[in-house]
Amino acid sequence: MISVRDYRTEDAKELARIYFNTVHQVNIKDYAQEQVDAWAPPSGFKSNLGTEDWAKKFARTKPVIAVNGFICTRRAFLD
Repeated sequence: MISVRDYRTEDAKELARIYFNTVHQVNIKDYAQEQVDAWAPPSGFKSNLGTEDWAKKFARTKPVIAVNGFICTRRAFLD
């Protein structure tokens, strides 16, 4: 069962991972490598997963979290 809830600070690392993987595995089909690298730079990006900067960004953008059991499966940014 999938449940939807508001973002929590402890979601930052998983959301950053989803963002990075989506950009590099999905968006690469429609954009140049230079573009996806600009959106989610490989150098330093993975080492910064879950940092305060990501937590601040997600707190500001207020993503909605879809959870399948205990695993965050989707996120949406509603502006």
